[in-house]
Amino acid sequence: MRLFLFISILALPFLLFCQDKKGDIELLKVQQEKIIQKEIAFKGMLKFYNSLVTDQILNDCIYEHSCSKFSQKSFDNYGFFKGLVMTCDRLMRCNRATLAETSKLQLTKKGRIKDHWDDYKKPH
Repeated sequence: MRLFLFISILALPFLLFCQDKKGDIELLKVQQEKIIQKEIAFKGMLKFYNSLVTDQILNDCIYEHSCSKFSQKSFDNYGFFKGLVMTCDRLMRCNRATLAETSKLQLTKKGRIKDHWDDYKKPH
């Protein structure tokens, strides 16, 4: 429920901002430009957060790669929408209960969970 609400809150202004009364081709161009601008702004905020906050909390992280790095790579590799879903999923799993429920085979030598963004690619 929280994930649906989070995605709805982020997606609604994103979609409403792209509405325009121009022709279909011009509308698509305008929408693509606006989407690209928002992706650049979002990735910039994520990199800013990654450079300032992640280093301070990395010692307590239960994952091999921090959630912000995972999010950044997810957006780079899969685009905005799939990256957003992957980030929300990861953030919902970022707690000590997940560490307790994880198989020993998925842990690194340091006791952190292996959860790589490439694990979510579709098999060919």
